[in-house]
Amino acid sequence: MKSSVLLGFSLILVSAVASGVFGVALRRRRVFSVELMWLIIFLTGYLLLPHVIVMLALPGWDAALGKVGFVGLAPGILFGLGWGVASLFFAHGIAMLGVSLGYAIIMGLIIAVGSSLPLLRHWAAVADATRVAAVAGIALCLVGVVLCGRAGMLRERAGSQTQARRFGLGLALCVLSGVLSASANLGFEFSEPVARAFATQKHPALASIARWLPIYWGGSFVVLVFSVLRVSQRREWALLVAPGARRELGWSLFAAALLVLGLLPYGIGAHLMGPLGTSVGFAVNTAGSMLVANVMGLWLGEWRLSPTISRVWLWAGLITLVAAVIVLAGRAV
Repeated sequence: MKSSVLLGFSLILVSAVASGVFGVALRRRRVFSVELMWLIIFLTGYLLLPHVIVMLALPGWDAALGKVGFVGLAPGILFGLGWGVASLFFAHGIAMLGVSLGYAIIMGLIIAVGSSLPLLRHWAAVADATRVAAVAGIALCLVGVVLCGRAGMLRERAGSQTQARRFGLGLALCVLSGVLSASANLGFEFSEPVARAFATQKHPALASIARWLPIYWGGSFVVLVFSVLRVSQRREWALLVAPGARRELGWSLFAAALLVLGLLPYGIGAHLMGPLGTSVGFAVNTAGSMLVANVMGLWLGEWRLSPTISRVWLWAGLITLVAAVIVLAGRAV
């Protein structure tokens, strides 16, 4: 039992790294619009690759989902719709605020909503000491997020008025994205009928992969419809063959691969961790991805010209997030 929990925790950390690096691809965009890049990412990372993986890992997956029926699939699809809207806001919010601050706001709200609700749902299934550790760890995550957000605000205040206006819009988009992004984890949490349909699989943990499919369907519908309309309206299809398109396509496919690594291993890890998977595991995943995102932000030079005090707040936030992961990990494994 202990070894399976440890394996689950390790898979969640893999997902955290992939999610944290994901924002780099959006920041490297030069030729494609956000919508065109998002269109390629979703087609590849949320439709093509996951379905290929499910077909290879779960023979007879289509018949199993057919037995679940629409009622069983509906929670995942509905939460997926909310997640799709969040993804649109995420792309623009990160592009406006940068990797560090954008992730701070989004991840903080994701932790608050996405970890707390599953923890309350499984409250009776965990020991008292585990409850205390989980609440303390999630609280530390939120404190770390606030500290990193404060660092970002101090950095932005040193910018121009144009940056300030851009900051206000980006802030609003990131707040909406954070609240709605928790839909992905909630969709996974409430897709238990899908998990039961694959309970007879030789490797039950792999059945968690199928739980993502309804979420992908709902999310992809929103993003693809919006992106196709926007790209068509702006007549941007020609950008696919414009100079620099090959570079943009490479970053888009890289981001799509990170999307797969950011969710599918998390689902398997959450299954292996049991009742704590979608609460403690999700908090670790989110805090870990934010740590990686901030390291990427430093690497990209987002903090090079920022005031010293902003970097002090940033490091205080990062240290707090590390402490949160240690607290959560210590109780989980």
